Amino acid sequence: MSLFKEFQVEAENYNFPGLDVGDRPPRITEFYFQPLAFQEPGMEPTPEMIEEAQGIIGEAKKRSQHIERQAYEEGFLQGQKDGQEVGERSLEQQIQQFQDLVNALAREKEELYRLREKELVELVLLISRKIVVRELKLQPEAIQEIVAAGFKLLADTENIKLHISPKDHELLQQAPQDLWPPEVEMVPDGTVSPGGFLMETGTGEIDGTFKNRWAVVAQMVQEALKGVDGKTAS
Repeated sequence: MSLFKEFQVEAENYNFPGLDVGDRPPRITEFYFQPLAFQEPGMEPTPEMIEEAQGIIGEAKKRSQHIERQAYEEGFLQGQKDGQEVGERSLEQQIQQFQDLVNALAREKEELYRLREKELVELVLLISRKIVVRELKLQPEAIQEIVAAGFKLLADTENIKLHISPKDHELLQQAPQDLWPPEVEMVPDGTVSPGGFLMETGTGEIDGTFKNRWAVVAQMVQEALKGVDGKTAS
């Protein structure tokens, strides 16, 4: 028999330790592991050692919980502070933008008012003039009060010439003249518009024509508007 055959026969007949062979099927032998002993033989932990160890573990847990809670609170407070600062900055920016918009609108309003002031004054005066002319047409007897107001402005009441429109001349001839100064000469004058007059005396004259009176009213309105602008600007 060759050397290889001899080795093959021996290998087939070899029984591994821990394996049951025979008629029964093979099974693996059970092994039992014992825990490692860290202490020396014969040294058992005392109750004091166990209590001390538990105390150290408990203290470590408390310390860990305290550190965790403190870190959470500090992080929360810092986050809250950062969020509040961001919110305040955002609110300040929005307030500033709103204030800039208000200021811009105010400047636009002032500029528009300055540009349109003259046109507005002229429009107001035009409307008022039309209203006055209309009232004079509806109440032509108003010339009596107008002339009476002119007489009160005279310093010299002698030799008075009253220039009035031909239409008003007819009305005044029929009106009572008891309250007039003596010796008033009424002169119908086509250059004087209805509702106006021109008085001449030895010392001067009073221009009570509608055109002149209206110019005075317009000037008063403009001066009043300037006064309002001055108070607003200050």
